[in-house]
Amino acid sequence: MLGDCAHVLVGLSGGQDSLTLLHALLHLSADLGIRVSAAHLHHGMRGEQADADLETLAALCRDWSVPFDWEQVSVPALAAEGRISLEEAGRAARYGFLRRLASRRPGTRIAVGHTAGDRAETVLMNILRGSGPAGLRGIPPVNGDVIRPLIELTREQTGEYCAAAGLEPLWDDTNQDADTYLRNRVRLRLIPLLQAEYAPGVQDALLRLAATVERELEWTDEIAGAHFDRLALTQGGAVHLQLEGLCGLPAGLRSRVLRLAVGKLRGSLAGLSMGHLCDLERLAVTGRTGAVLHLPFAVRAERGYNHLVLSYGPADAEICADWQARLAVPGAVELPGGGVLQATTSAPPPRLPRGEPCVAFLDAAKLGGRLLVRWWRDGDRVAPVGMTGSKKLQDVFTDKKVPRRERRKVPIVLDEDRGIAWVGGLCVARSVCVCATTRSCVRLCWERAEED
Repeated sequence: MLGDCAHVLVGLSGGQDSLTLLHALLHLSADLGIRVSAAHLHHGMRGEQADADLETLAALCRDWSVPFDWEQVSVPALAAEGRISLEEAGRAARYGFLRRLASRRPGTRIAVGHTAGDRAETVLMNILRGSGPAGLRGIPPVNGDVIRPLIELTREQTGEYCAAAGLEPLWDDTNQDADTYLRNRVRLRLIPLLQAEYAPGVQDALLRLAATVERELEWTDEIAGAHFDRLALTQGGAVHLQLEGLCGLPAGLRSRVLRLAVGKLRGSLAGLSMGHLCDLERLAVTGRTGAVLHLPFAVRAERGYNHLVLSYGPADAEICADWQARLAVPGAVELPGGGVLQATTSAPPPRLPRGEPCVAFLDAAKLGGRLLVRWWRDGDRVAPVGMTGSKKLQDVFTDKKVPRRERRKVPIVLDEDRGIAWVGGLCVARSVCVCATTRSCVRLCWERAEED
């Protein structure tokens, strides 16, 4: 579990399991060649009791000469924001906090006090949720930088350890709340029922299932990862998956690749259920172009023409759909969300530029009023060069295969008197196009925002 790391950060709740873990690691630290520190997350719940727990743990770590960090968040607020349970929000907050601390010291391992009982409960909870293979392994002993040294011990054993070492675990009333928390219902009601009436060895059976699935995932994860690397492109903070290759995979492998994509985007899979993955797979395989799916923690999936795009929340340009600015000549406008649109005076080009879709020339003599730049609005029409009549801008986007998510990132240049003059990178209006008699031009250049 430790590899060559020299520092272990212990997630310390103050219960018997985490207290056992910290005490044992301190006594083993010299033999293991490690330094040990501890961290505690105040969940913004339980009022004065939680405040008193924090003070007790800080004092304990001072007595034991253990470096101690803490942070307070509002787990109820995080749960409401992410539309998830208190349990899921708390878990995500804890690991986020611990990983931020660990990132300050490269090579740090994060140790948490899960036991065999926690792993069996997690397997059963995941079965009840309709889990995929990853959920059936429950809590893995090692998961990246997170290690669980007590995973093969029982709660009875950690209780005996605390008693023998003279440790006094903190008491959390919420651990007995079987009405609010699923894990408590499974621990206090379901497992005792299964043991008494159906399977006396149910915990051992669940642990055997977890170990079997763990072995299978060890080699199949490599296959899924190779396909993800082949099909995925991370660009502009979003994950783009090639639809043709994704839809050509066997269903089970496709689900694994989608799961990896969400994990790549978020750094965590907390709150993502098998139901969410099924919805995501339906969007990829049978969804219409432009369809959007919202997942927990503000993850957004959109089916484009050739890619399935996973990102966070709405696009910046969608948030400011009513944005508009004057475009002076010469002059420049910074576009919301990044990028610049420049306007300069120019002689007519010897020939219209090819291979430069983000550059356009307008006949200056045909421009009747001030130039404005804004985003596309419903009902916009343009009369492009090369066709008679006008066309809905929405149809132009469809013909040019511009994903719905990108449409309000395309700058629209308008002449106040003549209407739409240029649709950035797509078409110039007939009314202002360059012709044989053109003597002076307005040159437009759209410098796109740099992709990450």
